[in-house]
Amino acid sequence: SLCVACHGPEGKGMPILGAPDLTHPNAFIYGSSFAQLQQTIRDGRQGQMPAQQALQGNDRVHILAAYVYSLSRQEQSAESR
Repeated sequence: SLCVACHGPEGKGMPILGAPDLTHPNAFIYGSSFAQLQQTIRDGRQGQMPAQQALQGNDRVHILAAYVYSLSRQEQSAESR
């Protein structure tokens, strides 16, 4: 629910807020690998995205990173068809 406020219900993002389209791996400024996504979710990005570690905990951060990673891979898969 916190993610939806900026990234939208389908993860398409809100560029005006600086929230990238999570379904497109080229939109990730800090990298699109699983480890990079997990770090961004865990630690946040200064002035852009709040850190989620204290609020969500390790397990939820891991699950969120896996979900975001899967969203970006679905787009890649669709483009290659």
